[in-house]
Amino acid sequence: MEGETESLRNGGGETDGTGILASRLVLSVPDSLVQQTMTLSALGRGLVRVLCVSDQGGIILLSFYRGEEQGSVIGKLVDWIEEPFAWRAIQKNRPVRAPYGVVSEIGFVDHRAVPVPWDGRIVVTIDLPLEDLAPSLRDLLFPRRIVERMAVTLWGEEALTGLMSEVLKGRKGIAIWDGSRCLRWGSRPIPAFAELPPGFHKRDDGYWLVSPAGIVFSERRLSTPPLIGFSLIRSEIHHRVKNDLQSVIGSLRLQARRSPDPAARKALEVAADRVRAFAIVHDLLARFRGDAMSLRQLCQRLLQVVTEQAKSQEKQIRGAVIGTDLFLPPSQVSSVAMVLNELTRNAVDHAFPVGSAGTLSIVIERKGDTVTLSVDDDGVGFDPASLKESRLGLTIVRNLVEQDLKGSFTVASAPGKGTRATVQFTAPTLLVKESGTKGML
Repeated sequence: MEGETESLRNGGGETDGTGILASRLVLSVPDSLVQQTMTLSALGRGLVRVLCVSDQGGIILLSFYRGEEQGSVIGKLVDWIEEPFAWRAIQKNRPVRAPYGVVSEIGFVDHRAVPVPWDGRIVVTIDLPLEDLAPSLRDLLFPRRIVERMAVTLWGEEALTGLMSEVLKGRKGIAIWDGSRCLRWGSRPIPAFAELPPGFHKRDDGYWLVSPAGIVFSERRLSTPPLIGFSLIRSEIHHRVKNDLQSVIGSLRLQARRSPDPAARKALEVAADRVRAFAIVHDLLARFRGDAMSLRQLCQRLLQVVTEQAKSQEKQIRGAVIGTDLFLPPSQVSSVAMVLNELTRNAVDHAFPVGSAGTLSIVIERKGDTVTLSVDDDGVGFDPASLKESRLGLTIVRNLVEQDLKGSFTVASAPGKGTRATVQFTAPTLLVKESGTKGML
């Protein structure tokens, strides 16, 4: 085999930044995880990262793009708004795969998150470019067992079993030989294997993973610019706006933690929560390429945030999104997000006493062009006559509904019978689409 080779064999060390972080966070980051992260990113020609849970969000421990380490992002704090599937994988302690076509910093990707088996605080995220994906019925014959035996042979009990096959299956430019050096996948000529020892190798012609159980080859492919077309440019703009909003949120929370005045601290935390609603909107707009957004996904993300916040108040609240899916234009989603954020956060704060449990639901209905959103809770309820119209949250909701959405807002409640807040407005007919019925958080 001609060409220079770079190799990382068993026993290679972790990066300095990763080692320092692991020590400070009392984490086990074995060498095999470093090797697997690099190998998966190279063979899959994508972005692979390892994150761990912290009090403020996720921290990037490892990051490799196409086999090259991204040292500049190691130690970066990531809000779970940016990595919702990673957070879900940690909570459920199982792999989670995103719908096809989500947008990351490398373009349209096949995204998944997988918790590592030896530490529930660590999760691996994988972004594989859709341009390299060519699934077919032939994938049913993919030599999964050979690939998994290779992983176990190289990395032992710390091998992320199943993940290597998921990365390679359906990819263009992949060839696989078994332990007898018989071609089992792809159409590449037989190379001179004797020159390559066991381990991972970067060569001029591509990436090689060699073990006694088999060999995997992934050809080097030129990376196409991820931002092609106006819709993707809009997507990148929303992604950058979301990042800027994350910086604002971080500044507000830092100031809140340092404030000696409880009232000022509470006001700053509420302001951060309101900015966070806009960050969620821009994150989803980036994923939807700046086009019409799924109202259902917006509701699920907002509910996920408030139910997690409720745990810090010793409240066990389940969230549910019920009804059809509506695809709303960007001109409406920011106002809708702000309204839902105020109503759900208000329900968590006031409907459920400390130490209680309950359910918070968002019901989506439509009749013709009219959209009805109801935020229901089974909390303590209250006398609507005692509702203060001067409250800032209520004022924000009414102004957004009546002025921006040109709709109506009502509240129905009774002591001991929960509360229902209802918003009605008109959405363009072509953007109202039917989808699933219910989703629990």
